[in-house]
This record gives sequence, structure tokens and C-alpha cells, in this order.
Amino acid sequence: MLLLRLARIVKFFRFIRFVPNVRDLMDGAVRAMRASVFVLLAFFLFNFVVSLMTCHLFRNQAPEYFGNPLLAFYSTFKVFTIEGWYEIPDAIAAQAGGTMALFTRLYFMVVVIFGGLFGLSLVNAIFVDEMLRNENDLVERRLRELDAKLERLLHAAGGAALPPRPGPTAPPGGAENDRGEAELQAALLAGVRGGAGGGGGGGAQPGTLAPPGGEARAAAGTAG
Repeated sequence: MLLLRLARIVKFFRFIRFVPNVRDLMDGAVRAMRASVFVLLAFFLFNFVVSLMTCHLFRNQAPEYFGNPLLAFYSTFKVFTIEGWYEIPDAIAAQAGGTMALFTRLYFMVVVIFGGLFGLSLVNAIFVDEMLRNENDLVERRLRELDAKLERLLHAAGGAALPPRPGPTAPPGGAENDRGEAELQAALLAGVRGGAGGGGGGGAQPGTLAPPGGEARAAAGTAG
């Protein structure tokens, strides 16, 4: 009958497969155990060393807590959990009194700080971090994808040809007008020189305009 009842209890665990993401939870638990195994061993070794010291110090004052190493190991672990840790040192201090009471309270305060606040919290933090690493990896992957998309958008916006900035508009035919003004000034200068140097009727009269290359034509007219 007992085996049948146990079989019924085992059948109940089949409903666990209907829990959302139960496979991820199981994988996370296994991964957390693998990552925390050395930390757990170090923590239990520290607990064992502290329990031996405490058993040696308070065996006579509190045999109900530290009468033998196994009982001291359990009592020390109970202190590490910080759940009612002050009851043990208070019971010892009530029996000892004086300097021994002060030493007892200080000793267990140090044990709680290093074993409870640091040791057990460190083990818990590593275990939880490994449990949630899958979710953290998913978030980091999505963030990297968003960063890649943003970089592509910025690259596309920076590589596109921007429209030219409008500058000051030049009048139509500006280059031709400048060249015509230069030729006109050269013709005037040549005409003035030709009129001043020629005395014959064939030369260019002063004040008359000569075409470009007026110096050569004025010289030819003077020679004629």
C-alpha cells in the first residue's frame, strides 16, 4: 500500500511539464549547481572549521549547541542563516557573564558577518545568477541586435548624398561679359597708343576705337 501511495505521488509530478518554460528552469538549475559546486564546498569547509573552533571554545558552556562536532556543525550553520542567531550567544553569555560574555557576543558577531552576510550571500548570489543567465543572454543578444540595426541606420544616413547647399547665383553669361570687358579695355589702350604715335591720315585718330590687336594694325597703317 505504501508503494502504491508513493507511485501516486510520483504521478503527480507529471503535471510539472505543464509549467511554462519548465525545461529552461531545469537547465538553469543544473547549470547553477555546476557553477556553485566549488563555492558550496568552500562554504561547507569554512563552516566545518568554524564549528570545530566553536566546539572547542563553548563545549562546556553550551553542550546543547556545541557538545560534539556534528552538533556544532549544525549550530554554526544555523548561525550562518541569521535566523535567530542571537539566541545562542545570549544563552552562552547568560551562563558565563563578565569578560566571557563580551567575548562570546563579539565572536558570534564576526561569525555572522563572515559566514552569513558574506559566505551564504555569495553562494546565493552565484546560484541565482546562473539560474537567470539564460534570460540575461537573451536580453544581451537582443540589445546587440538593436545596436547593429542602429549602426546600419546611422551608416545609411551618413553615406547618402546630401543635396548641395545653394550658393550665390551668378548672372547669366558672367564669364563672357568679363572676357568682353577685358578685350574692350585692351582695344581702347591700343587705340590711344596708335593715335598718339601716328601722324598720317592712315593712322587711327585719337579717341577712335581700334579693334583688338590695334598696335600691329596702327603700325601697318603708319608704314603705308
